[in-house]
Amino acid sequence: MRFYLIENMMGFERPVEEGTLSGLESKKQEYERKPNSKKVGSRSDAFLIEATYYIVSKQDWDIHNCPLIPVDLS
Repeated sequence: MRFYLIENMMGFERPVEEGTLSGLESKKQEYERKPNSKKVGSRSDAFLIEATYYIVSKQDWDIHNCPLIPVDLS
């Protein structure tokens, strides 16, 4: 079964990696070790946006996020 590593930044989610569960678990740890915040704005009102990561099966992601793409349910 294929899985996606999903990045969630301020509620916006996107797949950043695709692979096996065991492979993505190590990738997830790598992403979480890196500084994963981005500065928004350049003045005194600037703030940091942090990313979180999770793993989901490709089938579940496709069903919930790609309604026009045929999904193989076998």
